[in-house]
Amino acid sequence: MLESLPTLSFSRVGEAATFAERSGSVLALGGPTGNGKTSSATEVAKAHGIPANFISWAEARDPNHEGGIVTFNCAGVHEENARGIQVPHHDGNGDYRAVSLKPEEAPVEATVGDKPLQVVLEEWQAASGQIKQAYRPALYAPDGQDRYIGVHKVGPNVKFLITFNGRADDVESGRELSQPDAARTNQYRFELSIDDFLAHVQSRFKSSPVWGYLNFFRKGVKTGGEGLNPWTGKTKGEDKKSRYTGGAVCSGRTWEGVMRMFPTWDSIANTETFSLHAASRIPAPVVEDMVNLIETVLKVGPEVTEIREGFKTLSSVPKHQHPALAFAAARIALNEGGKDYPAAISSGLWDWAFDLFEGCSPELGAWVFSTLAAHTQPEGDGDNPIMFHASAQRLKGLVS
Repeated sequence: MLESLPTLSFSRVGEAATFAERSGSVLALGGPTGNGKTSSATEVAKAHGIPANFISWAEARDPNHEGGIVTFNCAGVHEENARGIQVPHHDGNGDYRAVSLKPEEAPVEATVGDKPLQVVLEEWQAASGQIKQAYRPALYAPDGQDRYIGVHKVGPNVKFLITFNGRADDVESGRELSQPDAARTNQYRFELSIDDFLAHVQSRFKSSPVWGYLNFFRKGVKTGGEGLNPWTGKTKGEDKKSRYTGGAVCSGRTWEGVMRMFPTWDSIANTETFSLHAASRIPAPVVEDMVNLIETVLKVGPEVTEIREGFKTLSSVPKHQHPALAFAAARIALNEGGKDYPAAISSGLWDWAFDLFEGCSPELGAWVFSTLAAHTQPEGDGDNPIMFHASAQRLKGLVS
């Protein structure tokens, strides 16, 4: 089963490709659909010194092109369409004949020369036995011998990457690579981490409330959905196996899709509209949890920023909005504090939050201060550095 394989995320794919190369084998990535197995080919290409950009087969054949990444999707491909190989083909009369086609879309020396190419063989588990038999000599050849696809010699600077999702068809899951393929590959289960994903899309979508929601979860902020993992859509104890039976799922692809729909706060006219359309990509329980956070935290985020940067004062905000502002400020402070909250206090990183809290009512100030204190030193007051901050007495509610 795929679950028995070592787990790999985007940031370590290049390292895995290097070790696969050392072992004389090919890197094979299995895992759920939509989590970036094919996209990770950019890291594999970098490890092999190949231009890390996807190109067409026409560009791969162009003698003036510098090379890059090309893909070949094995799902549903007939033997006659697997260019550049010679395989048995059923002629309809109960007999088989050998079919050899021109290598128009194959990384063979006659076509691509010595161009550096990273070839991604996608959906490998869905390839026919004839296609696999034809390609296996290209994946591995004894030292000193050439690699071949059918009867055609592979280009000397061609590297391969196999992806598979363990799916035998549209509903069945759990299929592994066969032993002949496993013997030629270094296999990993690819699971895109939330850290890698957020870093990957940060430059484009950091202004999206959806990005902020996932970032809050990544930083350890508790969500409203008890036991819910928003990144995967799973709850505690739920089976972690891939699901191919329909319905919205959480994956890197679907999360990015929601961010594209709602790239900024202004793109959300109201939470009802957000709920309707976000649920077309992400499971409803996760969308509900996202809406709760949007309404209580992300919605007032811009106002917190304006207060923090001195463009607005807390007194100019209606008092009924103060709890949401204080709550948002506390969570932002915890996120920015990373794992070293005492350092955040001593360095003055949280001073802006303390100033905001001091503008709240004594009760609200005491509540939000105790929240930060509990995170700073969960065991109790003791030597908690937050208690020695200049704002501590006021925020503890001991003085008016």
